Amino acid sequence: MTLPLRKFTLYGFVWETDYPFVSPLTPAAGSTQVEFVRGYTQPAFGNPTRRYVSDLILCNQPLLDIQDSADGLLLRYPSFAAFTVSLRRIQYIPKPGGDPQLIELHFLGAVTALWLELNGLPALHASAVVVNGRAVVFMEHSGGGKSTLAATFLQRRHALLTDDVLAVSLDQHRAFARPGYPQLRLSSKVADRFLNPAEALPCVHPKVRKRRIPVGEEGIGRFCTLATPISRIYLPDRVVDDNATLGIRRLAPSEAVIELARGSFAARSIEPLGLQPGRLAALAQLAESVTVCRLTYPSGMCYLGQVYEEVMQDVCSDSNSD
Repeated sequence: MTLPLRKFTLYGFVWETDYPFVSPLTPAAGSTQVEFVRGYTQPAFGNPTRRYVSDLILCNQPLLDIQDSADGLLLRYPSFAAFTVSLRRIQYIPKPGGDPQLIELHFLGAVTALWLELNGLPALHASAVVVNGRAVVFMEHSGGGKSTLAATFLQRRHALLTDDVLAVSLDQHRAFARPGYPQLRLSSKVADRFLNPAEALPCVHPKVRKRRIPVGEEGIGRFCTLATPISRIYLPDRVVDDNATLGIRRLAPSEAVIELARGSFAARSIEPLGLQPGRLAALAQLAESVTVCRLTYPSGMCYLGQVYEEVMQDVCSDSNSD
C-alpha cells in the first residue's frame, strides 16, 4: 500500500516523506529539498565496495555496514532495513519481518547524521537550547546528561533547538545550530522530574529505556524553528560524588577541536567514507568561532538548579563585557 506524502522541516530543510512518523516533526510548505521515501527493490550494485563495518554484532552480524551502490551510499542494518543515501534522497527498504519502529529511530539518528555530513554540515551528539537569542549546546560522548540539562533549561522557559543530533552550519564569522524537532528523550526517572508520571509517556522503543518528552503546549518548554548563532558549547562531565566541585573551564581551540571530533554523531564512519579532511577544517573553524567549555558537576537532580545558574552566569558574562 502506497502511503500519502507529507512535508516536514528538519535541520533547515524541507523534506517530503511517505513514512508514518511517530515523532512530532514540524509540518512544512514550499518546495521539497529532500525525499525520505520507501524503496521496493534492493539497490543495484556495480562492483560493491564495503566502506565501513560496525564493531557491534547483532544476531552474529555487524549492526551496520556501509557500501557503495548505484543509488549512493547503502547503509545495511541486517536485522530490520537498508537505507540508500544520496544528497537529495534517502530511501528505506524494510526487511520482511523486521521491526518497523527501528526505521524511524535510526533515520532520526545515524542515517540523518551521515546525510548531514555528506552535505557538509557537521553533526554533533548534542542537545541545544536558546538563551538570550543564542544557542547553548550540551555535547557529550556518553552519560554526561545533555538531555537532562536541556530539559532543565526548558523548564525555565527557554526554547529547545534540538536533542541528540545537532546540525551545525558555518559562515565566515559565526556558527549556527539548526533546529531538529520538538521532542526530548529522557529516562523514566529523569522524566518524572519534568512531567510526572513518566509512565504515561510513550517509550522511544520497547527495548530503549527512555521516554518521549513532548516539547510545547502538551509537554515542557517551547521549540525554536530558526537557525540560531551558537554562543557556547559545553562538554558535560557528570561526576558521581557529592563532593565534586561544580565548575566551568574554557578550552583552547586546539583542545576544543579534538573534543568536537570525539563528539561527532557518526564519528566512526566519517574517516572510511573520506569525509574527515573537510570535516576537521569545519570543526577547526567552529572551535575558533565558539567558546567550548568543560562543565563539571555532581550527579543528582538536586544539583540541576545550581548548574543552571552557573551556566547562565557564564553565558551572560560575555554580554556584560560587551
